[in-house]
Amino acid sequence: MGAVITLTQAERDRFAAYLEHEAHCDDGIMEQMQKLPGMAPMLAKLRAESLAAKVIAAKLRSIESEEIG
Repeated sequence: MGAVITLTQAERDRFAAYLEHEAHCDDGIMEQMQKLPGMAPMLAKLRAESLAAKVIAAKLRSIESEEIG
């Protein structure tokens, strides 16, 4: 079984922001690539990666911090 990695709220926020930024950049690249012929395979790959990044970022942002004290 794999190791469990626990992130702090600040780390989750930072990672979510990174993923959202990457997805935004990918969206811009896709917009430009749509103008070029023969880019369908690369567009499909970028679209899937962008969507995955957005989903993971949303999941990270939805996690509530728990403090034991």
